[in-house]
Amino acid sequence: MAKILVDGKEMVPKLDGSAHVDKINADIVAAREDKSKWLWVEIPELDFYDRPFEAFYVNTLQFGPGKHFLEPELAGEVARIVKIALGAQRRLMSDRPDRRALKVADNMGGAHITSPGPMEDV
Repeated sequence: MAKILVDGKEMVPKLDGSAHVDKINADIVAAREDKSKWLWVEIPELDFYDRPFEAFYVNTLQFGPGKHFLEPELAGEVARIVKIALGAQRRLMSDRPDRRALKVADNMGGAHITSPGPMEDV
């Protein structure tokens, strides 16, 4: 198999035997090393229940509370996970019926879930 030069590095074509795949790999590595496009993502110290926000994993990388300087794709995924977690807690704390849970129960043919109402009577 012929070797090619990409940005001064000697590479062996992979998968389909074309230089295009190696150029894509080289672009990915270059984008990772160019930190001018990286983003800060902040994970809160506490969740809506005032408990410590639990750490979570994206592939093999663990993220916990604090600020993280990440490449754009990973920053977007981490921000999405935090948004979903906080949104679910906010939905559960609401005194209004959980419309999303009702819709899931209807689609699955299960029993209806209703909100117990304000917690003042408890």
